[in-house]
Amino acid sequence: MSSLSDLSVPVLNEISVDAWSRNADYWDAAMGQDGNDFFQVLELPALKRLVQPRSGESAIDIGTGNGLVARWLYSEGVDLLATDASDAVLETAKRQLTLLPKTDRPGLLGFRKLDVTKKTELDKLKSFDIITMNMVIMDIPTLEPFAAALPGLLKKDGRFVATVLHPAFCSSGTTLHIEIGENSNTGRQEIIHSINVKRYLNVPPARGQAISDQPVAQIYFSRSMSELFAPFFKAGLILDGLEELAFPETPDETLSIPVESFKNFPQIPLILAFRFRKVA
Repeated sequence: MSSLSDLSVPVLNEISVDAWSRNADYWDAAMGQDGNDFFQVLELPALKRLVQPRSGESAIDIGTGNGLVARWLYSEGVDLLATDASDAVLETAKRQLTLLPKTDRPGLLGFRKLDVTKKTELDKLKSFDIITMNMVIMDIPTLEPFAAALPGLLKKDGRFVATVLHPAFCSSGTTLHIEIGENSNTGRQEIIHSINVKRYLNVPPARGQAISDQPVAQIYFSRSMSELFAPFFKAGLILDGLEELAFPETPDETLSIPVESFKNFPQIPLILAFRFRKVA
């Protein structure tokens, strides 16, 4: 089998999209209508702070998955276009929408297959007040076409908001580290959690699982902070919002949390949330 690093961007993109197509129903069942703890505790609160949607604005949700962010934006009165590179994934978003309560809100909602690695598809889009990309960047082999198109896709005062696995602490170049030792003050045994960073600047594409036992491993495209932001700076965009997100300390629940759970790392941010705008 060829190394992933030896494959071209189009081939990597095809493999990535195919994996998510095959995982679509499994992912949808796991996320459901409300999402998991990562979404509810970390991602959604950050999106609310950085996006601040207003009724009547227009938005596009890129890599919508089963529509978690799309449904939130729609509930805020935003006219929304939900997109994904996978037809199978897009179908789960449509299916979840049918479960929402009927409403007479006049907002618009549409769905479209969209591959943001292809300039020809980006060129067909109009401009938007809001562009969101929630936990999708690590599934995309190249950000350059999308970043280059962003200034034309954002309206005046528009914002692009994204979340991604933290480049430094939650990538294919890191591992969880769990030690058992004695507390020097109490003499009691304790578990110590840390992150082992093996690689950061140049992490090759790697297969992994977003959810245990999913049908197919997807490809993670890990990037350093500078590599992540470089295409957007090159496009002339301004970074004006940045948050590092970690689960809060929950001492009362410690005994019921699995030892390998990310909830045991309250001092280590697992997700990076950021906002770009274009120059006025």
